[in-house]
Amino acid sequence: MWMQRAHGAVGVGETLIFLLGGTAAPLTYLVGPLREIGAVLPFWSMLGAPAEVAAGNIREPLQVYATQAGWLVAFIVIAVVVWRRAVRRFTAFGG
Repeated sequence: MWMQRAHGAVGVGETLIFLLGGTAAPLTYLVGPLREIGAVLPFWSMLGAPAEVAAGNIREPLQVYATQAGWLVAFIVIAVVVWRRAVRRFTAFGG
């Protein structure tokens, strides 16, 4: 049952990574506001940023690394909070 519910969320994530991560089209081909939004979302940091840095297309790689580090810290904090709440709920139900 959990797998069926998780499959939809994973599908949405994969679609966003494909569209905004630079796989469908590099961010340079997107329209102004969409390009700016895509550059700060984690999807481009996962796929497009490493490819652009390796190709030498980015003038400020430290800014890209800072964005990636920011998302890494954010996701670690989210994972810790979710984990603690899940453990608290699991033990509350007698697990």
